[in-house]
Amino acid sequence: GVWGGFFMLIILVLTSTLPGNDGGHIESAPHGMLMVVSSPTLLALVPTYMVSISLYNFVGITVGQRMSAVVRCLVDSCRTFVVWAVDLLL
Repeated sequence: GVWGGFFMLIILVLTSTLPGNDGGHIESAPHGMLMVVSSPTLLALVPTYMVSISLYNFVGITVGQRMSAVVRCLVDSCRTFVVWAVDLLL
């Protein structure tokens, strides 16, 4: 939300100005954005990731409203199992 965006803005400013081990900066937000824009794969994956996380949060809120927080916690716990099982199958 707003607080997360605020804290990330502070962290990005700090990491863009603090010196890194290689003589540059710890992180460079403009350079990162340039890498995303210049890579067709990243340009497709970043919005896909954002949509999937938004959908996951929406479904979690809906489950919490219609059922209970306990059901949402159980579904969230099963998510770990499903990711683990898919990883084993791949």
